[in-house]
Amino acid sequence: MGAWSGITENELITDTDLSDAANAGIFTALTTIPTTNKVVTKERAITYVNLSATDNTFNGLSNTKMMNKTILASVNQVETIPFNELGIYYTLK
Repeated sequence: MGAWSGITENELITDTDLSDAANAGIFTALTTIPTTNKVVTKERAITYVNLSATDNTFNGLSNTKMMNKTILASVNQVETIPFNELGIYYTLK
């Protein structure tokens, strides 16, 4: 059982959990996610994975708010697709 699937809905998410979720395809990683078991804040979540900036509930949270599984699972991911061979990407909203 992976770190993400083994946690409860209201349990705080660590960077290890978020890395596992990205590896499982639940989120799309924007960068390498450390696996130090530090609790993920909103600011760190936005840094590590591609999340929708249009979710009003999520946007209303402070950047230092610690994330639990329910909060992160409710935020719509932004789908990023390759635009061309030069490495330019287009983000669908």
